[in-house]
Amino acid sequence: MCLDSPRIASPLLLVFLGFELMADPLDHWTRRAVDGAPTLRAVTYGNGRFVATADHGVILTSPDDGVSWAPCASPSAAPLWSIAFGNGVFVAAEFPSDGNPGVLVSSNGTNWARIDRGCPSIRNVIFTQNTFVAAQNYGDRLYGAISTSQDGMHWVMQLKTGYVMMCCGYGNGIFLCAGDRTYTSSNAIDWTVTPYEAYLHFASVAFGKGVFVALDWINSTPAVPYTTSDGMHWTAWSKGGPPFHWGAVTFANDTFVMVGEQGAILTSTTGTNWTVRVPEEFPDAMLINVAYGSGTFVAVGDGGVILQSDYYGPPALRISKTAAQPHLTVCAEKDRPCTIQSSADLITWTELYRYTNSAGRVDYDDATATNTIGFYRVLSE
Repeated sequence: MCLDSPRIASPLLLVFLGFELMADPLDHWTRRAVDGAPTLRAVTYGNGRFVATADHGVILTSPDDGVSWAPCASPSAAPLWSIAFGNGVFVAAEFPSDGNPGVLVSSNGTNWARIDRGCPSIRNVIFTQNTFVAAQNYGDRLYGAISTSQDGMHWVMQLKTGYVMMCCGYGNGIFLCAGDRTYTSSNAIDWTVTPYEAYLHFASVAFGKGVFVALDWINSTPAVPYTTSDGMHWTAWSKGGPPFHWGAVTFANDTFVMVGEQGAILTSTTGTNWTVRVPEEFPDAMLINVAYGSGTFVAVGDGGVILQSDYYGPPALRISKTAAQPHLTVCAEKDRPCTIQSSADLITWTELYRYTNSAGRVDYDDATATNTIGFYRVLSE
């Protein structure tokens, strides 16, 4: 990021992968303290903060990358089952059992306005391809719809269907909306129902590395991950860990993360082979949703539970101003050797600080800074 001081320019991040075995960040999750929160239904990251939504219109925000959480004033008392961020706007959706559902919008995640938009309720909303896409259900949950919006406030219903719609995704040039049936579209306007496959009821979907991963869900049977590249032909895959009937899947940093009841957390780089994380460590955690932001995964669920992974991803360097010198904050995976360097020309680099990243985050003040143009980078082995 750029500063007013002529000394600072955009940080350049370089990553070198070594061969020394390091602890896997996804094998360590921390329970975050949240007092008195109801069931958390959804979570997203945008505009430098995590935002989670819950029953009773409760909204929690975290300005420090998921470490601490606080409620903010909400104009709603309805369950908020979905949230997304895009075009500089957070959009949270009401999912009441009756009444007139609306959407909540905010530019900063703390100050919200409610917009009455009428039925159907939004079950899941995503932002992709410069468009909000929503999977919707009517109050009786017997039929659904798909709608789109450019700004999160003004919505156009693109499809009304006789099937419940539960989740949305995008990849391979395909918009996908699923529930009791799966629909695909190339433009989010014209939708085609895919061939029916018996007993597939998708409740969550994510896309990465050329494939969609969806969780098949029926109340009476455990959730099963499925994959497809085209939205039409699905393949089921086995998974370990505790069985769960309700969960969610997301994709970030080349990794799928799936969460569910009994503290189930599983990861996969392909969507086909799944690794169980933190087995039996959080047996009381009924996880409902998961999101990635600022180098970490955050899972939320029943009773206000919040679990956060260690930092997972390439190192990130942030620059801020102090009274006398630039202040650097480096986030990187734990136990990795890191080096902070500076340069005046992007050719010759000077080592400022070398350390082993035991805490995940390090703060450093550059006392060598002068009143000239310069650059910073962090190298992680």
